[in-house]
Amino acid sequence: MTDPVVSIEPAEHNVEPGGQVHAQVTVRNPGSIVEGYRLEILGERPDQGPPSWAEVHPAELRVFPKETGTAAVVFAVPDGGTSASGRFPFGVRVTSTVTSDVSAVAEGDLEVGRVFGLQSTITPMTSSGRWRGYHVLRYTNWGNAPVHLSLRATDPDERLGFLLRPTEVNLPLGGSAQVRLTVRTRKPFLRGTSVRLPFEVVGEQDGVRTTPPPPAHVADPQRPVATGALMQKPILSRATVAIAGLAAAAVAGALVLALKTPKSAPSFENLGAPPPPTTLSAQALKNGAIGLNWRPARDVEAYKVLTLQGTGVVATTKIDGQLSRYVTPPLSRAKRYCFTLESVRGKLQSGRSQVACKTTAAPPPTSSSPTGGSGSPTTTGGASTSSGSPSNSPSTSPSGSPIPKFNPGDYIVVIGTIYDDSLPNAESQARAAAAGLSSVIAASVVHTSDYPNWVWRGSLISHPFWAVYTGPFGASEATTTLSLCQADHLTCANTQPAGP
Repeated sequence: MTDPVVSIEPAEHNVEPGGQVHAQVTVRNPGSIVEGYRLEILGERPDQGPPSWAEVHPAELRVFPKETGTAAVVFAVPDGGTSASGRFPFGVRVTSTVTSDVSAVAEGDLEVGRVFGLQSTITPMTSSGRWRGYHVLRYTNWGNAPVHLSLRATDPDERLGFLLRPTEVNLPLGGSAQVRLTVRTRKPFLRGTSVRLPFEVVGEQDGVRTTPPPPAHVADPQRPVATGALMQKPILSRATVAIAGLAAAAVAGALVLALKTPKSAPSFENLGAPPPPTTLSAQALKNGAIGLNWRPARDVEAYKVLTLQGTGVVATTKIDGQLSRYVTPPLSRAKRYCFTLESVRGKLQSGRSQVACKTTAAPPPTSSSPTGGSGSPTTTGGASTSSGSPSNSPSTSPSGSPIPKFNPGDYIVVIGTIYDDSLPNAESQARAAAAGLSSVIAASVVHTSDYPNWVWRGSLISHPFWAVYTGPFGASEATTTLSLCQADHLTCANTQPAGP
């Protein structure tokens, strides 16, 4: 038996969704007997069946020898996005009803038009804020082709800035995508009424515009547009101003009340027992005193300086809790002394600090002082030095007191205010000041007239006065004593009297 001859006219067809198209199938029987043929529609691939919207009429033909028969293929494409757009190859297979091995196939192409069905929504439609607002955009593709959209936000008055995340979306058939939008005002204002600032977000398809755009009031399925607005509020609302006024009034009232309330004496007792000071060290000074240094403890009202002998305490001196240094009165020469400290907070006190021991300086030589010179002082290690000191100075001062003797190279440290000899009671005031320092440092009194070559701060003294001092020392001891003195909140200056 001979295979039939099959043809389709026309071979290419175009149809829009919701429309129909017809194709004519012609079957010729080249055999010598009457043949029956069964017609069926094939898909693009052999494993695909015919689409549900394609039919052939009639489904079977009876054709005489050397004659032809015709049938119609009807493509009724559904409306909307239920059918994909694009070119779809199809075939019509004709098979003998007598012998299944006798068959033939004719092929054609069907072009399905594209339907746009893009939809956008924005939530909320109007946001509110002083500086920015937040929105969520949702895009849905109800068309029959996948879509790539580029998003762009604008406002007519150019008073807003926009941040889209992401700026491009891909929408498959029946798919959707979500985009976050942050709207920021370019011009915040302090006071006033709220202002509504409209904007729109447009989705553009690259290179797609097959029809003229619809009027502005009609939605365009090819170009989704979402409209929204930011309700910009003033930075200072009426409630904020009222709250700020009440807060200011409350602060002012609290300040007035605090100023009128008498201050109570500070107390640290609620903090518990204080810690002892640390890193206690001792240094022997030339005048027989010993200087103590330590790292202070926090929130301490006072310290107790304990002088030890063996395992017992032989003397206790209470000093201010702000101090971190202390100089003992002159002690016995060439004798070892040990010290420890306790911190005091109200009625509570700490344990003892570490023990620091030092041997006092040996007594000075008893040889007579050399005759004095008139050299000018020079500064070494923060103290002033002289090239010579007097040995034959008068034995008593103007008040009849003994004149202190200084050896060449001796330093003294002047403490506090000088007392002008032209003022009444200058000497008594100076001696009272020296006596008042006895609990902190060993102090004495000297009159400048006893040392006519005494240089004070770089110049010879032209006007006599009384001075409170401690010493004499060597250069390093004078520097240490100066730092101890200043730590005890005293006004100190290094100098040295020169001989007459």
